[in-house]
Amino acid sequence: MKEANWLLGEITSIFGSAIWDFISSGLLCGLIGLIVGIILVWFWNKRKAFDRSNMVWSFLAKINLIYIPILFTILFGAFASVFSIQNTANKWIGGSVSSIQEYAVQYVPEVEKITTKLIASTEKTEEVFRAKITERAGLSNNSMGQAFFYWLNRNVISFMLSKLGYSDDINGLIKMVEEKKIKELNARFFDGISSVLQDRLVGSFFGGIYISLFWAFFPFILIPVGEYLLFILLRKRVERT
Repeated sequence: MKEANWLLGEITSIFGSAIWDFISSGLLCGLIGLIVGIILVWFWNKRKAFDRSNMVWSFLAKINLIYIPILFTILFGAFASVFSIQNTANKWIGGSVSSIQEYAVQYVPEVEKITTKLIASTEKTEEVFRAKITERAGLSNNSMGQAFFYWLNRNVISFMLSKLGYSDDINGLIKMVEEKKIKELNARFFDGISSVLQDRLVGSFFGGIYISLFWAFFPFILIPVGEYLLFILLRKRVERT
């Protein structure tokens, strides 16, 4: 699996070279988040935004003076770290146009093998297809490296399906292989694939990571917001009575 070995080596290089940017970007933007958080709580505290109707509640609300800067530090740092990896991957795609085209040509027989196995299996789902693409990669399950390996190969296949006029799903894949439309594909056929990969990098790969990060942080964001909304709601009720 020569073509996969090349891609695995490139993935190792991408994520290896991104480590310093990952750490430095995370620390720098984490510091910015800390400063922003401190400014915000200082501003809100001056306007007595953390004063509540009794001593215990006020004490709990004032925990936000520490909690919010810490939350902003982690939030800014996490998003900046992921963005640094996205930027590294984007530069790699832009600087590896001919290599990616050659890789795509060499990957065509692997597409045939994977699809043949898929046809023979009882389950013909995208999940099974993903497992067959990544089964010999030797990367840790659910790792970013494995996700990127799958994402790039799946987009190579999507490019082939689209350019040959098939639907971008399992049925289109099976039909493409059965009709043997991919036997004579060359590097010229894959002109433009790097641009397509760059266009899809945010939406279909890192977009999902950003969404996952947002939902991971959402409950922690909701704590101070929910507490303040509860305070406003109760205060309005008291004012009406």
